[in-house]
Amino acid sequence: MNLASNIADTLLGRNPVSTGSPQPLQSTTKFMHAITWQAKHDVKYEIVPQPLLTHPNDAIIRVTAQSICGSDLHPYNGDMQGFRSGTILGHEFMGLVEEVGENCLLPLGARVIVSCVIVCGQCEFCKAGKVFACETTNASKVNEKLYGQPSPGLFGLGHLLGDYPGGMAEFVRVPHADYNCLMIPPSVRDDQALYITDVLPTSLHGCRNIQEGDTVAIWGMGPIGLMCAKWAQLKGAKRIIGISGTEYRLAHARKTMGIETINYHNTDVVDELYKMEPKGVDVAIDCTGFRFAKNLSHRIQRAVGLESDTPETIYECVKALKKYGTLNVIASYTGFANAFPIGFFFIKELTLTSGGVPVQTLWRECLARIEDGSIDPRMIVTHYMKLSEAAVGYKEMNDHEDGMIKSFIRPDYIANAERGHENGRAILDLPPGISNMA
Repeated sequence: MNLASNIADTLLGRNPVSTGSPQPLQSTTKFMHAITWQAKHDVKYEIVPQPLLTHPNDAIIRVTAQSICGSDLHPYNGDMQGFRSGTILGHEFMGLVEEVGENCLLPLGARVIVSCVIVCGQCEFCKAGKVFACETTNASKVNEKLYGQPSPGLFGLGHLLGDYPGGMAEFVRVPHADYNCLMIPPSVRDDQALYITDVLPTSLHGCRNIQEGDTVAIWGMGPIGLMCAKWAQLKGAKRIIGISGTEYRLAHARKTMGIETINYHNTDVVDELYKMEPKGVDVAIDCTGFRFAKNLSHRIQRAVGLESDTPETIYECVKALKKYGTLNVIASYTGFANAFPIGFFFIKELTLTSGGVPVQTLWRECLARIEDGSIDPRMIVTHYMKLSEAAVGYKEMNDHEDGMIKSFIRPDYIANAERGHENGRAILDLPPGISNMA
């Protein structure tokens, strides 16, 4: 399927984009370390050329921290189409403004986080604050053909999602940098600010329908699900129930969030929820996604291409919801699911909300919550790592090894330096180890 999508991408060609080109110009004299996708279950720490300014609205960001996202595991498992060997992974990263194009207003040396979603700031959707509908940053005609309209570009997620090199590197070219970077105050640590790139706004987006006094059930206790539980608490939910098949993550949810949990390996989830809430839950949040087929039928259908996504979590959600309840799907779904429970929405008068995260409309609220102390994303960070160790980190996160929930990664030249970081912030004057390597 990946080969077929790459062939289709080549045959259909590419649309023009407001970023000039998704792929940046590259230096012939300066190099850097990066984590690249090679094939299923094969990512490597490599030396690659540094990116150069390619468009007047660009900035070059010298990366000081990055993290592995659950969405990165889709290509890791070969479940996301449009990848070619050598693609630089990663869409959660922050750093320092190293260089700017002539139209970019960011000050040199500014400490910024970078949105995982690449937007232009000028199309009708961006101006309306609906930034995940940006029309001008994804060149893929395959994507447009598949969905009827183009989705926005994202860092490090392959050709169908824009073909932009990702943040698992020492330098990244950021298009439309004035719209896609947010300056961070000195009072906020790197291992707090980093998660404004994706985790915090995504989980806030997942909780947008919660009202004070609601009962909320959250499927998936990874980083997004755990932070959804925190946002639900802040929004006044009276009861929060986390659902997962990974016991150490459920234990983490109980310990750090104080919420109730259900292990789906030990009981029927829907039956257990109705024992806890006889009328059903008010809000169900799906933080799992298209890959996680439980029963043999859907495993086979996905394996042979009869469906791209499994609807099993959505089925549990809608069955457990009370009448007039709301399902919010913030997990990644990509295409088609057989046996989708559409009748439940009609019979029970349910509301479905979904969609990718509008980072730029939510990141200031996330920053404010960190600053006032009501949220500290370090509660989900279990692993502090070097970039050279990230390939192992992908395996640990994918295989649920070593208690992995969320990583905080530093480029090696910062992590190894005697004074690489102070007060949670990377020191500004450290030169990357191979920036001038011929």
